[in-house]
Amino acid sequence: MSFNILLRLVIIATSILLAGCSKEPPKCSDESTFSILRSIVLDQIGGRDGLTDVEINRNITFAFARATSFDEKIKKYSCSANMTVGGLYELPIVYESQLDDKNDHIASLGGIKRGDLLQLASALGVAKMNKSARGGSASPQPAEQQTVPLATQPSTTGGSQCFSDVAITKAIGELAAYADVPSSVDCEKQVYGAGKLICQNNTLKLMDSLDTKAYVYALENATKSEVNHAKPPVDSTWITSVRNECKDEACLCAAFKTHTNGSLGANSPYPQ
Repeated sequence: MSFNILLRLVIIATSILLAGCSKEPPKCSDESTFSILRSIVLDQIGGRDGLTDVEINRNITFAFARATSFDEKIKKYSCSANMTVGGLYELPIVYESQLDDKNDHIASLGGIKRGDLLQLASALGVAKMNKSARGGSASPQPAEQQTVPLATQPSTTGGSQCFSDVAITKAIGELAAYADVPSSVDCEKQVYGAGKLICQNNTLKLMDSLDTKAYVYALENATKSEVNHAKPPVDSTWITSVRNECKDEACLCAAFKTHTNGSLGANSPYPQ
């Protein structure tokens, strides 16, 4: 099944039906339009899986919604917006809002690729895992850097540990089915910035290896489908906005801890 095609879902909702004399469909920024888009996304990434309507609304949000055109003949808005899922993954989208010949509100969402669907599923999966871990609501958890306890803070001189290499290696071994997933940083190539810090520190290299495998593990479990382990998808938003912003080992240690905990939950070797 090709995922780079127009995804369409027709919703007949009597609560938002317009009168027979209506001339225009709900606009691009109308909440009823967003509600249909959320239903399309959930249908494509495996459903809500225990999340309430309120949690879905909090975890699938839209910004900068605008109309790019309006077809007067068929009463259809063409729209664009930025969609964010789980507070972690943002994606520009194009969609349509119109009325059919029965005056029912219909909407379509187009051009979401398979890789983006996997990222969206992973982001929502993190929200689900956070809800399960807290036993409460699943509010978006933006990626953030957490402070490592002073007792385990590594120095910035290289080679120090922030967590036990033994525990990390054990966790990697428990993900034996993901042994073929390569680390996100290839230390055989020339690397800079955060990548260089990782390659100079064995503990951080282990943490990077575990984090990459854990992300693929969480992704496959969230989507109930396998990905190419040789060229796995990565959490590019987190890598760019969190990991690569680190200037020292302590920051990288905290970043890996938070991200891996989000993928593995209680199975992570790091303190929760």
